[in-house]
Amino acid sequence: MDLSLTEEQLLLKQSVERYLAERYRFADRERFCASPKGWDEKVWDDFARFGWLALPFSQANDGLGAGAVELAVLGQAFGSALVVEPYLPSIVLAGFLLEQLGSESQLQRLLPGLISGKSIFAFAHDEPASRLAPAPLTLRAERQDNAWVLSGNKTMVAAADSADYFLVSAHVVAAHAVPARTKAGADASAAETALFIVKTGTAGLELKRYGLIDGTSAADLKLDGVTLGLEQRLGEDCATTERAIKSAIERALVFAAARATGSMRAVLDATVAYTKTRQQFGQPLA
Repeated sequence: MDLSLTEEQLLLKQSVERYLAERYRFADRERFCASPKGWDEKVWDDFARFGWLALPFSQANDGLGAGAVELAVLGQAFGSALVVEPYLPSIVLAGFLLEQLGSESQLQRLLPGLISGKSIFAFAHDEPASRLAPAPLTLRAERQDNAWVLSGNKTMVAAADSADYFLVSAHVVAAHAVPARTKAGADASAAETALFIVKTGTAGLELKRYGLIDGTSAADLKLDGVTLGLEQRLGEDCATTERAIKSAIERALVFAAARATGSMRAVLDATVAYTKTRQQFGQPLA
Protein backbone atom coordinates (compact mmCIF):
# COMPACT_ATOMS: atom_id res chain seq x y z
CA MET A 1 0.00 0.00 0.00
CA ASP A 2 1.38 3.38 -1.04
CA LEU A 3 0.96 5.80 1.88
CA SER A 4 2.91 8.66 0.30
CA LEU A 5 1.09 11.96 -0.20
CA THR A 6 0.07 13.21 -3.61
CA GLU A 7 1.41 16.49 -4.97
CA GLU A 8 -1.80 18.29 -3.97
CA GLN A 9 -1.69 16.82 -0.46
CA LEU A 10 1.94 17.86 -0.06
CA LEU A 11 1.08 21.40 -1.13
CA LEU A 12 -1.71 21.46 1.45
CA LYS A 13 0.67 20.20 4.15
CA GLN A 14 3.31 22.77 3.30
CA SER A 15 0.89 25.68 3.14
CA VAL A 16 -0.75 24.84 6.48
CA GLU A 17 2.58 24.32 8.24
CA ARG A 18 3.99 27.55 6.77
CA TYR A 19 1.01 29.60 7.88
CA LEU A 20 0.96 28.16 11.40
CA ALA A 21 4.71 28.61 11.83
CA GLU A 22 4.33 32.32 11.04
CA ARG A 23 1.01 33.01 12.71
CA TYR A 24 0.57 30.51 15.53
CA ARG A 25 3.37 30.70 18.05
CA PHE A 26 2.63 29.42 21.54
CA ALA A 27 2.35 32.98 22.85
CA ASP A 28 -0.32 33.61 20.19
CA ARG A 29 -2.20 30.52 21.33
CA GLU A 30 -2.18 31.70 24.95
CA ARG A 31 -3.54 35.06 23.83
CA PHE A 32 -6.26 33.41 21.78
CA CYS A 33 -7.31 31.21 24.71
CA ALA A 34 -7.58 34.26 26.97
CA SER A 35 -9.87 36.11 24.52
CA PRO A 36 -13.68 36.16 25.01
CA LYS A 37 -14.25 33.51 22.33
CA GLY A 38 -11.27 31.40 23.33
CA TRP A 39 -9.93 31.48 19.76
CA ASP A 40 -9.04 34.07 17.13
CA GLU A 41 -11.57 35.30 14.57
CA LYS A 42 -8.85 36.57 12.21
CA VAL A 43 -7.25 33.12 12.14
CA TRP A 44 -10.67 31.56 11.47
CA ASP A 45 -11.21 34.04 8.61
CA ASP A 46 -7.84 32.97 7.22
CA PHE A 47 -8.91 29.32 7.41
CA ALA A 48 -11.97 30.23 5.33
CA ARG A 49 -9.94 32.31 2.87
CA PHE A 50 -7.47 29.48 2.29
CA GLY A 51 -10.35 27.04 1.66
CA TRP A 52 -9.67 24.91 4.73
CA LEU A 53 -13.24 25.28 6.01
CA ALA A 54 -14.53 24.13 2.61
CA LEU A 55 -12.10 21.20 2.47
CA PRO A 56 -14.38 18.26 3.43
CA PHE A 57 -17.56 19.42 1.70
CA SER A 58 -18.63 18.22 -1.74
CA GLN A 59 -18.05 20.36 -4.80
CA ALA A 60 -21.80 20.36 -5.37
CA ASN A 61 -22.08 22.35 -2.13
CA ASP A 62 -19.22 24.72 -3.01
CA GLY A 63 -16.68 22.64 -1.11
CA LEU A 64 -13.37 21.17 -2.24
CA GLY A 65 -14.39 17.51 -2.05
CA ALA A 66 -11.38 16.42 0.00
CA GLY A 67 -11.24 13.11 1.84
CA ALA A 68 -9.92 11.61 5.05
CA VAL A 69 -6.25 11.95 4.04
CA GLU A 70 -6.53 15.69 3.51
CA LEU A 71 -8.32 16.06 6.83
CA ALA A 72 -5.57 14.05 8.51
CA VAL A 73 -2.91 16.29 6.95
CA LEU A 74 -4.72 19.32 8.31
CA GLY A 75 -5.22 17.65 11.70
CA GLN A 76 -1.53 16.82 12.10
CA ALA A 77 -0.55 20.42 11.38
CA PHE A 78 -3.19 21.71 13.79
CA GLY A 79 -1.95 19.33 16.48
CA SER A 80 1.64 20.44 16.03
CA ALA A 81 0.65 24.08 16.63
CA LEU A 82 -2.01 23.27 19.29
CA VAL A 83 -4.67 25.11 17.28
CA VAL A 84 -7.70 26.04 19.40
CA GLU A 85 -10.08 27.19 16.66
CA PRO A 86 -13.26 25.03 16.52
CA TYR A 87 -12.48 23.07 13.36
CA LEU A 88 -13.28 19.65 14.82
CA PRO A 89 -16.69 20.44 16.37
CA SER A 90 -17.90 22.89 13.73
CA ILE A 91 -16.55 21.51 10.44
CA VAL A 92 -15.66 17.84 10.97
CA LEU A 93 -18.62 16.92 13.18
CA ALA A 94 -21.49 19.37 12.71
CA GLY A 95 -20.58 20.23 9.12
CA PHE A 96 -20.59 16.58 8.08
CA LEU A 97 -23.98 16.00 9.71
CA LEU A 98 -25.46 19.09 8.11
CA GLU A 99 -24.31 18.08 4.65
CA GLN A 100 -25.39 14.44 5.05
CA LEU A 101 -28.83 15.07 6.52
CA GLY A 102 -29.82 18.58 5.51
CA SER A 103 -32.61 19.27 3.05
CA GLU A 104 -31.93 21.47 0.05
CA SER A 105 -33.43 24.50 1.79
CA GLN A 106 -31.45 23.82 4.99
CA LEU A 107 -28.21 23.52 3.05
CA GLN A 108 -28.86 26.72 1.12
CA ARG A 109 -29.65 28.55 4.33
CA LEU A 110 -26.91 27.25 6.62
CA LEU A 111 -23.98 25.77 4.71
CA PRO A 112 -22.66 29.01 3.11
CA GLY A 113 -22.25 30.59 6.54
CA LEU A 114 -20.39 27.53 7.81
CA ILE A 115 -17.99 27.39 4.85
CA SER A 116 -17.36 31.14 4.90
CA GLY A 117 -16.62 31.08 8.64
CA LYS A 118 -19.49 33.41 9.48
CA SER A 119 -21.39 30.76 11.45
CA ILE A 120 -20.14 28.33 14.10
CA PHE A 121 -21.93 25.04 14.74
CA ALA A 122 -21.61 22.69 17.70
CA PHE A 123 -22.71 19.06 17.99
CA ALA A 124 -24.56 18.35 21.25
CA HIS A 125 -24.72 14.58 21.60
CA ASP A 126 -23.07 13.35 24.81
CA GLU A 127 -25.18 13.14 27.95
CA PRO A 128 -24.21 12.79 31.63
CA ALA A 129 -24.96 9.04 31.63
CA SER A 130 -22.86 8.40 28.49
CA ARG A 131 -19.53 9.83 29.61
CA LEU A 132 -17.97 6.47 30.54
CA ALA A 133 -19.83 4.21 28.10
CA PRO A 134 -22.45 4.55 25.34
CA ALA A 135 -25.94 4.88 26.73
CA PRO A 136 -29.42 5.47 25.29
CA LEU A 137 -30.35 9.09 24.73
CA THR A 138 -32.48 10.60 27.46
CA LEU A 139 -33.07 14.02 25.90
CA ARG A 140 -36.59 13.72 24.52
CA ALA A 141 -38.15 15.23 21.40
CA GLU A 142 -41.94 15.20 21.44
CA ARG A 143 -44.11 16.16 18.48
CA GLN A 144 -46.85 18.57 19.48
CA ASP A 145 -49.07 19.78 16.64
CA ASN A 146 -46.78 21.72 14.27
CA ALA A 147 -43.78 21.85 16.57
CA TRP A 148 -41.14 19.76 18.31
CA VAL A 149 -40.55 20.17 22.04
CA LEU A 150 -37.12 19.19 23.39
CA SER A 151 -36.34 18.52 27.05
CA GLY A 152 -33.19 17.10 28.61
CA ASN A 153 -29.48 17.67 29.11
CA LYS A 154 -26.27 17.47 27.10
CA THR A 155 -22.73 17.59 28.44
CA MET A 156 -19.22 18.52 27.25
CA VAL A 157 -20.37 20.37 24.14
CA ALA A 158 -17.25 21.74 22.45
CA ALA A 159 -17.38 25.23 20.88
CA ALA A 160 -20.58 25.98 22.78
CA ASP A 161 -19.21 29.36 23.85
CA SER A 162 -19.17 30.70 20.32
CA ALA A 163 -21.75 28.52 18.58
CA ASP A 164 -24.47 30.18 16.54
CA TYR A 165 -26.29 26.86 16.12
CA PHE A 166 -26.38 23.55 17.96
CA LEU A 167 -27.15 20.21 16.34
CA VAL A 168 -28.90 18.43 19.21
CA SER A 169 -29.55 14.69 19.17
CA ALA A 170 -32.74 13.48 20.82
CA HIS A 171 -34.86 10.40 21.40
CA VAL A 172 -38.12 10.82 19.49
CA VAL A 173 -41.17 9.88 21.55
CA ALA A 174 -44.87 9.97 20.92
CA ALA A 175 -46.89 12.26 23.15
CA HIS A 176 -47.17 10.78 26.66
CA ALA A 177 -45.52 7.55 25.50
CA VAL A 178 -43.21 5.28 27.47
CA PRO A 179 -39.90 4.65 25.61
CA ALA A 180 -40.06 1.47 23.56
CA ARG A 181 -37.99 -1.59 24.45
CA THR A 182 -36.29 -4.05 22.18
CA LYS A 183 -36.86 -7.79 22.49
CA ALA A 184 -33.70 -8.07 24.55
CA GLY A 185 -35.00 -5.43 26.93
CA ALA A 186 -32.57 -2.69 25.82
CA ASP A 187 -33.79 0.79 25.06
CA ALA A 188 -34.62 1.28 21.39
CA SER A 189 -33.57 4.93 21.25
CA ALA A 190 -30.91 4.19 18.61
CA ALA A 191 -33.71 3.44 16.16
CA GLU A 192 -35.56 6.63 17.17
CA THR A 193 -32.75 9.17 17.12
CA ALA A 194 -33.29 12.56 15.50
CA LEU A 195 -31.20 15.71 15.13
CA PHE A 196 -32.51 19.22 15.60
CA ILE A 197 -31.09 22.63 14.70
CA VAL A 198 -31.28 24.85 17.77
CA LYS A 199 -30.22 28.47 17.42
CA THR A 200 -28.30 30.06 20.28
CA GLY A 201 -30.62 32.19 22.39
CA THR A 202 -33.69 30.02 21.83
CA ALA A 203 -36.11 30.19 24.77
CA GLY A 204 -35.60 27.31 27.20
CA LEU A 205 -31.95 26.73 26.24
CA GLU A 206 -29.43 27.24 29.05
CA LEU A 207 -25.64 26.89 28.89
CA LYS A 208 -23.23 26.22 31.76
CA ARG A 209 -19.75 27.04 30.48
CA TYR A 210 -16.43 25.86 31.91
CA GLY A 211 -12.77 25.69 30.93
CA LEU A 212 -10.93 22.51 29.98
CA ILE A 213 -7.41 21.45 30.86
CA ASP A 214 -6.05 22.27 27.38
CA GLY A 215 -7.13 25.91 27.60
CA THR A 216 -10.26 25.51 25.48
CA SER A 217 -13.80 25.48 26.84
CA ALA A 218 -17.03 23.50 26.67
CA ALA A 219 -20.53 23.74 28.11
CA ASP A 220 -23.36 21.65 29.48
CA LEU A 221 -26.72 22.31 27.87
CA LYS A 222 -30.11 22.22 29.52
CA LEU A 223 -33.15 22.21 27.26
CA ASP A 224 -36.34 22.89 29.17
CA GLY A 225 -39.30 22.71 26.82
CA VAL A 226 -37.41 24.16 23.86
CA THR A 227 -39.99 24.58 21.10
CA LEU A 228 -38.84 24.25 17.49
CA GLY A 229 -40.52 24.44 14.12
CA LEU A 230 -40.88 21.28 12.06
CA GLU A 231 -38.28 22.62 9.62
CA GLN A 232 -35.67 22.57 12.39
CA ARG A 233 -35.41 18.82 12.34
CA LEU A 234 -32.33 17.68 10.40
CA GLY A 235 -33.17 14.61 8.35
CA GLU A 236 -36.40 12.66 8.30
CA ASP A 237 -35.41 9.04 8.89
CA CYS A 238 -34.19 7.98 12.34
CA ALA A 239 -32.07 5.07 11.10
CA THR A 240 -30.32 7.29 8.56
CA THR A 241 -29.70 9.87 11.25
CA GLU A 242 -28.17 7.26 13.56
CA ARG A 243 -25.83 6.05 10.80
CA ALA A 244 -24.79 9.61 10.00
CA ILE A 245 -23.99 10.31 13.66
CA LYS A 246 -21.88 7.15 13.83
CA SER A 247 -19.99 8.14 10.68
CA ALA A 248 -19.45 11.70 11.94
CA ILE A 249 -17.99 10.43 15.21
CA GLU A 250 -15.69 8.04 13.34
CA ARG A 251 -14.43 10.89 11.14
CA ALA A 252 -13.91 13.03 14.23
CA LEU A 253 -11.86 10.27 15.86
CA VAL A 254 -9.61 10.05 12.79
CA PHE A 255 -9.11 13.81 12.84
CA ALA A 256 -8.43 13.78 16.59
CA ALA A 257 -5.91 10.94 16.16
CA ALA A 258 -4.13 12.88 13.42
CA ARG A 259 -4.08 15.95 15.64
CA ALA A 260 -2.59 13.89 18.48
CA THR A 261 0.18 12.51 16.25
CA GLY A 262 0.97 16.07 15.19
CA SER A 263 1.32 17.10 18.82
CA MET A 264 3.54 14.12 19.60
CA ARG A 265 5.76 14.83 16.61
CA ALA A 266 6.20 18.44 17.76
CA VAL A 267 7.15 17.25 21.26
CA LEU A 268 9.64 14.75 19.84
CA ASP A 269 11.24 17.33 17.55
CA ALA A 270 11.52 19.84 20.41
CA THR A 271 13.08 17.18 22.67
CA VAL A 272 15.66 16.16 20.06
CA ALA A 273 16.54 19.82 19.42
CA TYR A 274 16.96 20.38 23.17
CA THR A 275 19.30 17.43 23.62
CA LYS A 276 21.49 18.77 20.82
CA THR A 277 21.90 22.22 22.36
CA ARG A 278 21.66 21.62 26.13
CA GLN A 279 25.12 21.35 27.67
CA GLN A 280 25.90 19.15 30.68
CA PHE A 281 29.48 18.82 32.00
CA GLY A 282 30.72 20.55 28.88
CA GLN A 283 28.99 18.14 26.49
CA PRO A 284 25.62 18.23 24.65
CA LEU A 285 23.05 15.87 26.19
CA ALA A 286 22.77 14.11 22.83
